[in-house]
Amino acid sequence: MIFKKIYILIIGLAQIISQSLIAQIPDPPRATVPGSTVSVIARSFGDSVMVRWAPNSIEAWTGGNTYGYNVFRYLVVDENTNVINRPIKEKLNQNPVRPLSFETIEKLYSHNSYAAIVAQAIYGNTFNLNDHSENVSLINQANDLSNRYSFSLFACDISLTAAYSHGLLFVDKEVKYGEKYVYCIKPDWNDTISISDSSLVFIAVNDTFPVPAPVDVYARFDNKITEISWEGKLMQDIFTAYHIERSDDQGMTFKRVNKNPVINTTSFKETKLNRIIYVDTVPEFEKEYYYRVRGVTPFGEISKPSEVVSGKGKKMLVGVNPMIIKSDRLPEGQIDVKWEFPAEYEKEITGFTVERSDAAEGIFARISDTLDAGIRNFRDKEPSGVNYYQVCAHSKSGYAYCSFPSLIQLPDSIPPAVPVGLEGTIDSSGTVRLKWFSNKEKDFKSYRIYRSNYPDEDFVLINSQMITKTSYVDTIPLNNLNNYIYYAISAQDKNYNESGKSVPLKIAKPDTISPVAPRISDYQAGPDRIRLEWIPSSSDDVEKHCMYRRDQGNDEWKLLAVFDTVEEINTYVDSGLVMGTTYAYLVIAVDAAGLESENNRSVSVRTGIATGLNPSVVLRLIPGADGKSVEIRWSFKDSEIGKVLIYKSVDEDGYVLFKTITDRSKKITDTIVEPGHTYSYRVQLITNSGVRMKISEPAAIKL
Repeated sequence: MIFKKIYILIIGLAQIISQSLIAQIPDPPRATVPGSTVSVIARSFGDSVMVRWAPNSIEAWTGGNTYGYNVFRYLVVDENTNVINRPIKEKLNQNPVRPLSFETIEKLYSHNSYAAIVAQAIYGNTFNLNDHSENVSLINQANDLSNRYSFSLFACDISLTAAYSHGLLFVDKEVKYGEKYVYCIKPDWNDTISISDSSLVFIAVNDTFPVPAPVDVYARFDNKITEISWEGKLMQDIFTAYHIERSDDQGMTFKRVNKNPVINTTSFKETKLNRIIYVDTVPEFEKEYYYRVRGVTPFGEISKPSEVVSGKGKKMLVGVNPMIIKSDRLPEGQIDVKWEFPAEYEKEITGFTVERSDAAEGIFARISDTLDAGIRNFRDKEPSGVNYYQVCAHSKSGYAYCSFPSLIQLPDSIPPAVPVGLEGTIDSSGTVRLKWFSNKEKDFKSYRIYRSNYPDEDFVLINSQMITKTSYVDTIPLNNLNNYIYYAISAQDKNYNESGKSVPLKIAKPDTISPVAPRISDYQAGPDRIRLEWIPSSSDDVEKHCMYRRDQGNDEWKLLAVFDTVEEINTYVDSGLVMGTTYAYLVIAVDAAGLESENNRSVSVRTGIATGLNPSVVLRLIPGADGKSVEIRWSFKDSEIGKVLIYKSVDEDGYVLFKTITDRSKKITDTIVEPGHTYSYRVQLITNSGVRMKISEPAAIKL
């Protein structure tokens, strides 16, 4: 539906509501807390614009019925295609647009069943229907607001008269071709405690595209029943209903066959079907009938007809299936099939065909020409070992009526050939994939799969289902002491003769046991480097060791180096580190199968302060004579210092970087001070190579 409402309705709803259903109740129900939003669409006809809207909730519906709506138009682009910076606003209605009175609907539109639905939903004391139609029971329980709301919006989607009667439609005739507008629908209940939202729609007056025709129409003829279907999902936002038209004069004239508009009562999102279906009954057999479909838009437009489809109703016969009564094996290896068929129906059929398959549920292939309607037997000169026969009678209208399958087998004691070409693989999850060459015997039926843990022990059949393909997938456990698994296959024909087993296939199981984890045994930390030693994994199949590092504050491990086990290296020096920082290290062993050891043996190491590069700093503070400055002096002996960082604290409120000194000076004056406060300072030295020294002890002074 155009406003995304799902209506659970019967197709004959419009037919069973008439003006006699309208109860004369003078006032509509009043809203207590109206809803807040509506949905709006618009359509340009060149000389006018039609605006349609619908409330999005039951509360908004009752509020709109009571208070009505206001329609505003904003001119955003003039007829010369100039964009209006400040759109020109105009209110189009003098009084709020609301439902017509009961008396007006009864007087003007009592002949319109959809307008009657609207009147009954808004003004009716009850929503029960008093019609004697057998379909009326579906809506006799619709006496609540939910059904009033749904039925009334459904009626508006089908009928413009209903939408006008409901006060959910406005036609703007004061438009200019070439101009573009934004229409605003605002509920008129600002005097209530609810806050209403406006809904907007943009439209160009010259946007007058034609309504498309329904597409992909198909008709299926069966007996006197015709099933017409067409694409519905593609057109769900264009059409709210459809009309079906039929012609019985070779498409010269068409008449509508549906009494009420055809609607889609299910959501395309909830089903996988994209089509809408209508079923029609044709008057005669074997006469050509033509069909086409028209769509109905929410603006009351009827589309052009779809492409025409045609066909004939076909006569169906009842109780005429042939019955095979006997199948004889003849000495020369042939089979004679006999059947029964009612003689009185021979004039209704064109003849019989005989079909054969190797399974009752298999695909049957025709083995005879069309036999005369009076024939009741057929001789199969080249039967197989296993034969399922069925006889089909073909009616003049094109239907086939087939017998139940009948089985007959020829003697066979020769088994199929032993299957060859068996090969397979196994992955780390224990999934085994086998494949082999196919057998070529005509009476081949299936394969049997065998498995064993040892090459010389009995093989066990593992497939319970019949296998006809030349592949098989098996799953085995890997957590046992057997390093290999063995498979063999045999072939079976339709007489259940089994071949010998194939040559056993040996498959190595994958390694699923992780290697023993190595362990970091010793380390030495310097100012910018760390030396590590570890004890390698003791597992025999280890191929390499991997060194990882995780920086402080980081959750990810970084691969530093990979060591081939053959090289027997168990030391590593990590350089270029930041002094005073903690690093985590981990060594992982990887075996030939790619399995890694557990990573639960990491160690954390902190880089140390460089010996000889940590000179003591002498820090002195001298107050200025005026009490408005502090002279900061420092001294140290090392000559490799590149930067001096001065940190400052006011009244012990935390240190912040105050100055960075990059020259060789050893004093500065702080003039950003005030009497009555305590000032503390600390100094940190940075070497030319970027190593940070330990920060000095604080020195404080009070002015």
